[in-house]
Amino acid sequence: MGIPLLRGRDFTDRDADPDRPVFVINESLAVKYWPGEDPIGQRITVDMGAKPMPGEIVGIAASVKDQTLDGASAPCVFYPHPALPIGYMSFVVRTSGAPAALAKAIPQIVHSIDPHQPVVDIQTMDQMLLRSVSNRRFQTLLLAFFAAIALVLAAVGIYGVISYAVVQRTNEIGIRMALGASRADVLCLVAGRGAIILLGGLVLGLAGALALTHTISTFLFEVKPTDPLTFAAGAGVLVLVALAALAVPARRASRVDPLTALRFE
Repeated sequence: MGIPLLRGRDFTDRDADPDRPVFVINESLAVKYWPGEDPIGQRITVDMGAKPMPGEIVGIAASVKDQTLDGASAPCVFYPHPALPIGYMSFVVRTSGAPAALAKAIPQIVHSIDPHQPVVDIQTMDQMLLRSVSNRRFQTLLLAFFAAIALVLAAVGIYGVISYAVVQRTNEIGIRMALGASRADVLCLVAGRGAIILLGGLVLGLAGALALTHTISTFLFEVKPTDPLTFAAGAGVLVLVALAALAVPARRASRVDPLTALRFE
């Protein structure tokens, strides 16, 4: 599984003796029951077989998330299977090739040893990972869909407001151009109006996102809800969309004919 051994030793062939069981514990269990101490050499009792099985701790492995990615790493004990045989188990097969290619070979190997042994639910680690995050993935995609709709509505709103403002100020724009204002001046005038709307939207949006960090955190894995890069990326996307929405009315305003504008009612 690639779980690193932090201290002590791993299992050997001699540890398969059920009369002298040894255990490897994970770091979460070591911290919980032996804080600030070295648990190697300590004896514990594992109650999983027909009777409680006492044994010695010989190693400490790193803690892993074996249930959900957003959950805590639970205390865990590893033991040689001959020491505590149970009626069902899972095999993990490591390969350097395509994992899916072993889907047919694994049952054949098992059945060559015991033809009556059922082999079910063969899946790759990637499939297990996708299954474990399927609910969160759906929720995140749903939120992303609504966020995209909100972004489109924001762009349409900015475009509509600026276009309406240009129409309302066509007479003013014509007078400015008749008095010597350049197209760049008109562009700055329209862009300034849009910048005020954009700045207000960014302030309100960032404040709302910060207020909802607790809710957002339930959809994140190893990403802080207040991650500055994420906030900067979101603000950057909104700025780009707003600039694109501003481009058309600003360009239209800069092309206003002063004579036509002065006659505009």
